[in-house]
Amino acid sequence: VRATAPGGRTPRIGLLHQEPPFAQTASVQEVLESAVEGLRAAAEAVEVSAGALAEAPGDERLRRRYAEALETAERLGAWEAEARIEVMVAGLGLESLPRDRQAGRLSGGQRSRLALAWLLLSAPDVLLLDEPTNHLDDAATAHLVRVLSSWSGPVLIASHDRAFLDEAVTSLVDLDPAPMPHTVAGHLVADGDGSGIGVSCFTGTYTDYLNARLDAYQRWKRQYRHEQAQLKRLRAAVKENQNVGHADW
Repeated sequence: VRATAPGGRTPRIGLLHQEPPFAQTASVQEVLESAVEGLRAAAEAVEVSAGALAEAPGDERLRRRYAEALETAERLGAWEAEARIEVMVAGLGLESLPRDRQAGRLSGGQRSRLALAWLLLSAPDVLLLDEPTNHLDDAATAHLVRVLSSWSGPVLIASHDRAFLDEAVTSLVDLDPAPMPHTVAGHLVADGDGSGIGVSCFTGTYTDYLNARLDAYQRWKRQYRHEQAQLKRLRAAVKENQNVGHADW
């Protein structure tokens, strides 16, 4: 099934790259402007279509074009570009950077935060974040959590920041090998059937997930003790009943 974004278009996927997605010679202002160029274009499309419709108000084709442009601009928040830039810059702790400074002259942490700001401002339909809290202090991390909590599309995060996961995510996939029946884990070409390799999926916070794993471990321990006690009784019964058939044969 091919996924579609609003308006039937192909979804835009945004990835937080390890390397910044902008030229080292670009200024901070140029980087921020490139992130919202889609918003600028949407606002301009409304103006152009409105002007064309004003000259030919009876043209149904122009009326549809204007309605579509207006819907896109409103969905994107095209007239909020300036405010979004300022809020993002302040939230990620970049407000003290001179806007004319080149990206190549920033520290590694500043470039990483600027790359995150660029990605969030570009507003992709699907967001892929690899260790997004690297180089973020507590205030910047809190801002990121607020942004993600109101994100309209799916967000996939890979992170070792447990406090961040507790606040930001609603479901988890644990990639540690987990014992599973081969009928669930499926056929694995390299390891054969029934190797017991699988993943654990959980809906809830990271702490909820840890508590659920602890509960499962306690249940396993109780089951193991019960099975060992039963084995002990069976072994004792075997020793007490060595004679099979008639004892005098």
